[in-house]
Amino acid sequence: MDETEERWADLPKELLETLFTSFVGIDNLRVRAVCTSWRSSIPPSQKQNFQSYILPFPVNLADNGPTITGASYFELTESTVFCLEPSDENLDSSSSARNHWLVKVEESSKGTLKILNPLSERRVHRKRSPKVINLLEIRTTQVCKAYNLQLVNPSIRFCPYFIQNYAKKVVVLPSPCSSSLGEAVAIDIYGQLWHAKSGDKTWTQLSKGNSSFVDLLNHMDGFYVTEKKGKTVMYDSTFKEAMVSSSIESDGCRKHLVNSSETGELFLIDIILDIDRRRNIRSQTGGYNGPHEPAQSPYYHTAIEIKIYKLNEEKHEWEEVKNLDDRVVFAGEDCSYMISNVKVSGFKDNCVYFTDRHYFKDVGSDDELVEVLLGHNIGVFDLESGKLGPLSLFREYAPLFWPPPGWLRRSV
Repeated sequence: MDETEERWADLPKELLETLFTSFVGIDNLRVRAVCTSWRSSIPPSQKQNFQSYILPFPVNLADNGPTITGASYFELTESTVFCLEPSDENLDSSSSARNHWLVKVEESSKGTLKILNPLSERRVHRKRSPKVINLLEIRTTQVCKAYNLQLVNPSIRFCPYFIQNYAKKVVVLPSPCSSSLGEAVAIDIYGQLWHAKSGDKTWTQLSKGNSSFVDLLNHMDGFYVTEKKGKTVMYDSTFKEAMVSSSIESDGCRKHLVNSSETGELFLIDIILDIDRRRNIRSQTGGYNGPHEPAQSPYYHTAIEIKIYKLNEEKHEWEEVKNLDDRVVFAGEDCSYMISNVKVSGFKDNCVYFTDRHYFKDVGSDDELVEVLLGHNIGVFDLESGKLGPLSLFREYAPLFWPPPGWLRRSV
């Protein structure tokens, strides 16, 4: 080595602080793990933006829900979905096992990390989960970010479920200033659309009339919202509204918007539940006095059919598609995203993974893997075969979520 060549570890502390001041979350941990000098020079990540991002409670001042006494407010929380894979040095070339693991990471204001289900806010199963992960021996790819509203009230020890899930969906708009966050936009449990920024006294309502929105997504130069029947509108940075598409013929009330980061295409995932189909049949046959359609699943809120649509921007309408090619869709509670198997290999393409809180462990089953997978509340729809059901029925697809891969445990 040239004696005049300086090592990174020998750089002045002041220069290191300047170089790495913007690193937060996983990047901050990875950089601090390089050597003792860097660890002492670079402070732990602090979620200063989110500690101070306070939003008013409740969203709707006319809400007639449970009364919450004392000073209350919402704190915006952020989580990030990562795709993990081993570094070349940690990859077992003799193994044919897949090389990726999908997780969601939420960082607290103190810098500690919580590992979550990549499709919801549920913590991953603790059994067999690695307690320590060596970030120097794995590669991390950021897939997307998810946001939620967390009620803060010192007088409440246990937050009611109603309040915990007050917002169906939250997104944060891009800010002109990279050091601050933009406005938050939320759909409340009644399907109404609101926006506010930190410091506002109240939320401002955007939706009008009888609109009932079910999903929300940042896309292109604005954000898009869709109703139960698929009618979709777009709002620009000034909150000016424009029609995107008309409704679709659908029995389902659950919709997910997802975009392709590679092509810019916008998709609509239509999930029809058993209770949706039964309700529609009853309305066509005389309501509750008409004949009762037999349940198609053990639970009324379980998915029985999934359809996928792609936006035709010229015609302003959704067009059904039967094939996702090499792509996979993840339709989650607080975020939805699409991954190409060309870009991230190792899992089955042409599938939709979705959340379904009503997939449970069968009584009498002593299969540990089945119990763990059902605890993830994940369903799978394979477009190629038409098969639809809980993740426990798709064991060949399950390793993307569980159990943690062998290379991850070896990196500890």
